[in-house]
Parts: sequence; structure tokens; C-alpha cells
Amino acid sequence: MLKKIQNYLLLNHPLLWNIKFVPVFIITVLINILFFISGYVDGKIDYTKTVDSYRFNDTMPESVVFLAIILSSIVLILWIVFYIRNNAFKTFYPKKKASLFKEWILILILCIINCSYIVSFMYAYELRARNYYEKEELIRRLDVISKASIFIDGGYERSQDTIIKDKKIRRKNFIYDGKTYQFGSLLNKTMETFSLQERAKDSITLRKIRRWLINNKKDSVCKTFKEYMGLLKEHSLQSSINSEQWLELVYNYPNFNNYMIIGNDSRNPVYAYDLDRNYDEYSEESVYYGNGKGIDLTMNIRKITEEDTTYFPKYYVSNDKLKTAYGAMSKAWTNPDANAAVWAGVIYFAIGMSMLLFSFRVTSGKSWLIAGIAGGIVVIITSLLSIIITKVIHRNTDYNLIINNEHLFLAIWVVIVLVLLAYYFITLRKKAKSKSAIVLNILIWLLPFLLPVSYFIVYDYADSLNTSYRNVHDEYITVEHPFYTWLSEYLGIMLFINLILIIVYMYFFTIMIKKWKGIAEA
Repeated sequence: MLKKIQNYLLLNHPLLWNIKFVPVFIITVLINILFFISGYVDGKIDYTKTVDSYRFNDTMPESVVFLAIILSSIVLILWIVFYIRNNAFKTFYPKKKASLFKEWILILILCIINCSYIVSFMYAYELRARNYYEKEELIRRLDVISKASIFIDGGYERSQDTIIKDKKIRRKNFIYDGKTYQFGSLLNKTMETFSLQERAKDSITLRKIRRWLINNKKDSVCKTFKEYMGLLKEHSLQSSINSEQWLELVYNYPNFNNYMIIGNDSRNPVYAYDLDRNYDEYSEESVYYGNGKGIDLTMNIRKITEEDTTYFPKYYVSNDKLKTAYGAMSKAWTNPDANAAVWAGVIYFAIGMSMLLFSFRVTSGKSWLIAGIAGGIVVIITSLLSIIITKVIHRNTDYNLIINNEHLFLAIWVVIVLVLLAYYFITLRKKAKSKSAIVLNILIWLLPFLLPVSYFIVYDYADSLNTSYRNVHDEYITVEHPFYTWLSEYLGIMLFINLILIIVYMYFFTIMIKKWKGIAEA
């Protein structure tokens, strides 16, 4: 069947036949489908893992990357062999005005598909995570985990560190809603949050939990525990307590100081706040973490080694595993790895590859090779030149002058491209090609990236306009310059506009190339 299709294309659409578009298109699409299926299968959420809940560590296994590169390279090599094999016959094909443009578009399409195997895997991997629950249902479950996390081993919101009269001290008490509480109170516990939850809603949820505690709404807390235990049961995760026992262990109205630390996992050590030690409000003593009131052999399991003594919780819930799984689902919605930036990288890489193939197609192997060697030599020369000029400028002027090797190197190449473009237009008016084939190769390779390179030179310059200072807490604060902020916001739009410009100018450029092909060699 494929042979019949090729014969039909040879007689009716020689351009498609010569490019080998149909067989390469079918092969690359099938490979993408296989990677998509593999990604969807591999994207199954594993509720036994305990990794950072905001990292989707297994989105891209190294074996998948290696396989994608190998397959993409094999397809590309085989395609080039069959594509270039008929290059000597291209002058016999009937060429219409836009025939070269169509040829480049077809090359670009195949390059994009052949470069997207990894993205297909990534997209399917995260699609599986998004398909577990509807978005609203997932948010509801995340809210349950967030509420329950306050009553599980974790950090504290208000820092014990404070600065009074330029002196760093530590204190134990804090004031909330007009009442003084110990630093280790449940009212000071932090809440686990997820990227899918709105920040404003997080604050409201945390305040709601604290109002429950202050107003002694024990039933509301117990309901949250039951919902949380329901999630553990649904995913076959272990816990050493039920919701009623959990409530009994941690609920100690009205101050919520004498509570037991509920572990995140049976294998995670417990670090308890020492509730028995007394501190003045502005004591310089450090708050003690270790064998505090929550650490005793009736509530915890002691493990003694040669190096240390560690306490593991007798009472625990599998919170680490739960938040890891749901963190992955949350990230798949809010910050997928198969995002617009990745697609932009794939498309621009494919554009570069298509330009290399197209330039070889419209010129010759000899001029293509000479252009590559000449371009490499010029890169070395311009690199050395930019370094020397930068050193001289910095030696004889103020160091605050904003110029560096990279800026100058890229600026020189922008000028070179413009000069070569002018030379090419002059050649079109002459009666001989001379060395213009070499120039044409370099122009085809570099013109698509002229605008992005110019943009990033200006962007890097704008970055140097930002200012930084240290605040009273000895933290670096960066104040962005409005011009830098504007450039950052419109980066994606610039890349999209440049993509449109590439397609538009290639239409007219290929027409000029067709005209150039009619000029005598000498």
C-alpha cells in the first residue's frame, strides 16, 4: 500500500514524493503515539513514594530521554539519506513560485514531529495525573490534607527569632487574637499547601482551623480527621490511629500545648517541642528540640545506634505518601513539564534543523560545508575580538559601563548577518553567483534567530538595571527595573511574533532563492 502511495505521489505530487513526506510522517507519528502510550502508563500515581510533594521526579526517566534521542537520530539519518539521494534531479521538477516555501514547510513539519517524542511522553505522563479526579474534586481533597496537616508533625508559622534594638533574640510566646500562646501551640503550626490551591484561600483555611480551635469546635476538627482517614483508606495507606484516637491525642483546649506529635510516617523520626522548659519573654536561650514532652517510650519507639538515639512515632499517619501523590496531581495542573516553554524549545530546535536541511537542499554539499567551516572560524575570531575589546574598554573606562563579552559577541554577529544580507541582495542584481552560495547558507541558518538574539541582548542589559539591597533581616531584596519587568512579561509574545515573522519572511526569501538559482555560477 505504501508503495502505491509513493507511486501516486511521484506522478501527481513529486515534491511530496521527493521529500519522502508520507513514510516519514507515518513513522514519526507512530513513534509519538508509542511514547504517548508509554507516558500515560508510566504516569500512574504511586502512593508508596515519599519524595518532595512539589516535584514530579519521574516525569522524564533517563532511559526515555536516551531512547527518544536514539530513535530521533535514526529517523533523521535515514530520512536524509533518502531525501538527499534525489537531490541531483531536483532541477527537473516543475517549480512554481511558492514551491521552495512549501518544501521548507514540509521539512519543518517533519522536524517538529521527529523532535517531539519526549514532549509526547511528558504530556501523557501528566495527563494521567490530571485524569484521576475532576479539578474541583482534587481541590477538595487537597483542602482536607491541608487542614489535617496542622495536627501532624511539622513546622511553626511564627519564628522564635526576632530582632530588638539590633539584637537577635529568641522567645517562646506569641500573641494571637489578643491572647498569649506558647510557641509550640497548635495555633502556631504551619499548614501544608499545594500549588493548585489559591493563596488567599490558604490563608482563609488556616484562619478557619484556628477559629475552630479557639471556639472549641471539636466536631469540625473530628470531621476533618474522618475525611482524611477516608483518603488513607481509599489509597490503602497505613495509620496506627483512627480519627477518634487522633482527636484524643492532639486536642487540648484551650491552649493546645499538651498534644502528642503525630508522625508523617512510621519511618520518620519525631522531633518534639519541649513544653516543660520555662523562658522569659526575651530569653536568649535557644528553644530546645529533641527529647521534649512528646518524646517518651509510651508514645514512641526508641532506636539506639552507635551514633545516635532516634525516636520513631508509635502514632502516625502516612501523610508523606499522601501529600507526595496529591502534590504530583496538583503540579500536573498548575506547573506541567510539557508547557509552552518546552514546546517553544522544540519548535525552535526544529526550525534550526529544518534550516540546515533546507540550505543543503537549495545550494550544494560543498558550499554548505564551506559555510560551516567559515562560520566556525568567524565565531572564533569574533569571540577573541569581543574579549579583547571588552578588556580594553574596561581598562580605560569606568567598570560600571554595562558591556561584557557575550553582549559584544552577539552584537557583532547581528551586524555580520545584516552585512551578509545586504551582500546577498546585491548579488541578486549581478549576473554571477560568485561566493553567494556560502553567504546564503549562513543567512538561512542565522536569520530566524536574529530577533531573539537582539531581544536577549537588550533583556540582559535591562537585568543589569535592577537594584538590590539588604533589609533589616539581612535578606537580599531585588527591585526590578520597569523595563526589565516589561521585557519579562512579553518574552513569550516575542517568540510567537518571531515565529510568525519566520514563516512570512521565508515565503519571500524562498522566492528570492528561486530567482538566485537562475543566476549563472560565474
